[in-house]
Amino acid sequence: DFTTGAVPTSLPSLTVETPNEELAPRGYLLTSLLTSPLAVVLLDTDGTILWWHFVQSEQTAIGRVRLAAAGDAILYDLFPTYGADPGDPVHEIIRVSLDGETVDAQSTPGAHHDFAQLADGTLAYLAEDRRDVEGEEIIGDRLVELSPDGTQEEIWTTWDDIPYDPAYVPPGPDWTHCGALLHDPVEDVYYLSSHNLDAIWKVDRATGDLLWTFGGPRSDFTAAEPGALPYHQHHLQQKY
Repeated sequence: DFTTGAVPTSLPSLTVETPNEELAPRGYLLTSLLTSPLAVVLLDTDGTILWWHFVQSEQTAIGRVRLAAAGDAILYDLFPTYGADPGDPVHEIIRVSLDGETVDAQSTPGAHHDFAQLADGTLAYLAEDRRDVEGEEIIGDRLVELSPDGTQEEIWTTWDDIPYDPAYVPPGPDWTHCGALLHDPVEDVYYLSSHNLDAIWKVDRATGDLLWTFGGPRSDFTAAEPGALPYHQHHLQQKY
């Protein structure tokens, strides 16, 4: 057990508005603050900050924040602004012990937005995949695994299966812009959410094969009614 003491005055005071108390979820929210101060925080349903960790880095963003599978630490990914100089060294997944005494960082080159953790300790993350297309640098996405021993392996890249079509995306280098990653341990597959292509992809972890595309210009599914397919989504969630 440990206590955190008084909440620093540099952290904001929060209020919670609940339209229906009976339907309000109970529990805790693990999230991040993206403005000064850059921090990871744990809130209760009243908006009280119970735990915090200040990020000692500049010009960076925090994507996903997760409780470690063992329940003994907090994990979060740290990266520069999406699309920034690829030489920026700040691409890491940080592990902070609950008592705040231990902070470990693992390098995740090109990482952004989201990561997932597997039962064996493997971490999977989204990373930029920059390619030259007729003299213009275009940013796709890679799915990379980081094993507990530090080995990194590319599982899949959008360039393998998704044809680049400049007519479908906004002008500029930002092509697929994946914003969310989910691992399903039952099927041992990954789901990736592409904001700019309005698509969700299912990828087999063992083979790296693209199993299907849901939404977007190359969807394997049709909608029963208008608006049923994804559109500019930035997250996804699986229900069991």
